[in-house]
Amino acid sequence: MLLFISIIISLIVGYIFGIRLRATALKSVIRENKKLRKNEKYFLSKIYSLTSEYRNRINQRKKNFEDLKDIYKLRETQLLDELQLLKEKGSLPQKETLKPKADKQTQTVVKPSKPWQNRDIPLPYKLNESLLTKRENKFFCVLRPIANRHGLYIAVKPRMADFIENLGSKYSFYRISQKHVDFLLCGDDMKPIMALELDDSTHEREDRKARDELVSKIYKEVGLKLVQIYEYDDEILDLHLMLAKMNCKECGSFLVLRQNSKDKSYFAGCSGFPRCHYKGMKLSDAKRIYESVV
Repeated sequence: MLLFISIIISLIVGYIFGIRLRATALKSVIRENKKLRKNEKYFLSKIYSLTSEYRNRINQRKKNFEDLKDIYKLRETQLLDELQLLKEKGSLPQKETLKPKADKQTQTVVKPSKPWQNRDIPLPYKLNESLLTKRENKFFCVLRPIANRHGLYIAVKPRMADFIENLGSKYSFYRISQKHVDFLLCGDDMKPIMALELDDSTHEREDRKARDELVSKIYKEVGLKLVQIYEYDDEILDLHLMLAKMNCKECGSFLVLRQNSKDKSYFAGCSGFPRCHYKGMKLSDAKRIYESVV
């Protein structure tokens, strides 16, 4: 009996609790609907106000247009009356007698359609005294006998597009078409072996740094050795040109001249470092290998 009563009580409590839950949910739904209706009314009122404003503007413009038409009509009637008065007085200005046009056959002078077709205009050009600057010319005089000793030919200021083939779009061609290298060293078959850049103080600017970074990436991508020189002497240039034709034993990349941070001595290191773990070789060993190959 007690169990039956407890079951009935629990059912009644659950029913009442369910009714309350439904009531709260219904209240929330009604509240949201009220908010939506308020927003709807607000937007409708806004739209109505805007349409009425635009309608008023259009009507105002129509009125202005009608007023202008009336003004022009009034002015037209005034001008016609003045013209009529002048006709009656006989004080109209006489028309100018037009000169007869010349025949097209007599007009034999042909004007140039473009400015550069006129041969009488002086051309604003002048021959430079030298292809190189004073610093570049001095460097070239030091580089030429060393390059002859190693059997290398020097190309002065060639465009990058002259010795690097473009495999991409026009944009990739434009990135190299206006850039050049100071000196390009080539072998017997005129194959590019090493590029030399003579740096100065202008390379410290931000735009030049971005340009140098792009150029070095392009040279690394095509597999051409780039050497940037600020201060030079005969011995350093000779070492650079000696290592131009030598490659790393492990990865096959070209060897470059590096300086030890401790004793400031030079050695031949791999350009692929740190990807390549080749420790490098002494310059005496590199000279011996170079002499044996040559």
